[in-house]
Amino acid sequence: MGTVHLCELPPQIPTRAVLHPNTARNHHYIAQTEQRLYAFNPEVNANNQNVYRHAKAAQWVHGSRGQSVNIDHNLSAQDLYTLAELRDGQQYNLEPWCVRYEGRYEVDAEALRSLSVGTQVLPETVVRVLKLKWLSLLRNPYNAQHFMLRHLSAAWQHGLAQFAQELQPHLHERDDRARFRLAKQFGFTDSAYVSWLSFLYALLSDAVAQPSWLERLTDLLIRHPAVRIELFQDREHAYHTVFADTGFALQAAATGLSIGFGTDSHHWLICHIPEAHWQNLAQCLCEPAPAVGEQSLHVFAADASQAQLFNELMYKNAEQYVYAQVEAGARIT
Repeated sequence: MGTVHLCELPPQIPTRAVLHPNTARNHHYIAQTEQRLYAFNPEVNANNQNVYRHAKAAQWVHGSRGQSVNIDHNLSAQDLYTLAELRDGQQYNLEPWCVRYEGRYEVDAEALRSLSVGTQVLPETVVRVLKLKWLSLLRNPYNAQHFMLRHLSAAWQHGLAQFAQELQPHLHERDDRARFRLAKQFGFTDSAYVSWLSFLYALLSDAVAQPSWLERLTDLLIRHPAVRIELFQDREHAYHTVFADTGFALQAAATGLSIGFGTDSHHWLICHIPEAHWQNLAQCLCEPAPAVGEQSLHVFAADASQAQLFNELMYKNAEQYVYAQVEAGARIT
């Protein structure tokens, strides 16, 4: 079957599409490259870098301390995105598609630090950073039942349902024990885990649509003129911000959503999405992509109250933990 375009359903669905076998089994739902920009020991080899983990429950506990955890095995699960097991330890999984969004992240995130305060045309470096952040939000199993994910999945569900349903029997051929373990770990039923993974595959796959549904969705969440994007910079390193195990901060109101993503301990991005645009995402998915170069970025010098609010929202939206570059706990800023 040839590649189809967005909003066209293929007459027949391939069981596997444009994936290369690999041996990766430690699948991160928040990429190591994202976590490394919060490492408290960045001078050591990447595989030995650590962050401090702080329990959500200890947010207001005076004198609480974080626990050092190694990034290599943090915010990951074995075989989380595995589609099929092969011989000699090889498997099909989603990792090759995720790596496409991770490869330039650290360079792009570093470039945000030198952007001038004020309003400017949205740089492609910021777009790439935000595409990985949205991917991490979408692929994070802790977020599967979040109201944002339920709303977004409704936008793509009709178009991807046939593909996902065709894939699900092949996912059921995976080792039962591994599937059941993952389902239990993240609060899925077995069928819900298989459905979630099959839709992630369809969302990322270039065989379902070109551009992929992920590309189209993230363009609507980043490039659309209704969306306002802000970057906060703490150039003096006066504050320390955290990131949640869910990967995002959220402030919801009747007028819309403000979704925050940290890029390192001293910089963070906010996407302000008006309620009208949020509700119309499903209708927008089949429209032409928003034009490049017409969106603006608003850059601010961060102050203590903004950093504190960002941290409080990260704690609020965490499942169990937040992570930081510093060991001190409550009110990390």
